[in-house]
Amino acid sequence: LRYSVALHNDSWFDITLDGILKDYGMVSFKAVLDRKQLESIRQYVIFRAQLLKISQDDQKAANKCLGCKPYGSRVDYKKNQSEKNQSEKDQGE
Repeated sequence: LRYSVALHNDSWFDITLDGILKDYGMVSFKAVLDRKQLESIRQYVIFRAQLLKISQDDQKAANKCLGCKPYGSRVDYKKNQSEKNQSEKDQGE
């Protein structure tokens, strides 16, 4: 939902209240939530999307500043663990 263009217009209510995407698995919440509650949820999702964007931008900036590629792949993890283990061995000798 954080990436949905429906967050920024009334399509959000067409989807969540009217169930226009029910054929695609997104049911209506009309029976349990009203428009005011759905607006509060929408504002929360927008807030989380903004935090995610800031976090991603910060990570990109840090990677650019440090001249490294994004960390997180399994290969990077194994390489990092291997280097850490070697360093601990070197310190123990």
